[in-house]
Amino acid sequence: MSFTLERLRERGVRDLTVVYVRHPEAGWSAVAGYRCDNIEDLAVGDSLVRVSEKYAARFVPDGASPNQCEDLWDQIEAADKRGEITRAFAEEILVLPEHGEADLYVSLG
Repeated sequence: MSFTLERLRERGVRDLTVVYVRHPEAGWSAVAGYRCDNIEDLAVGDSLVRVSEKYAARFVPDGASPNQCEDLWDQIEAADKRGEITRAFAEEILVLPEHGEADLYVSLG
């Protein structure tokens, strides 16, 4: 995933988005890209993924790990184990701004 994110940054994409989708038989897959508000803004050769509007819990890094993404997933796992959230295992969205902290939106059931 790091390679793909680096390639997008090289193309000039500053704020990255990763959409994780879970399939019961195949497991998790991810699509890395950028927010595209208009179809005219989609670069030739890129694919478009629509994310449905659903309830989600927002997680932000709390500094428990030097790796922001690892920190976020650890928080989600802990919240799930404590029963603080009920995950829907639908689309989960990681927003990686060029500057600042990442946000991870976890779909709720």
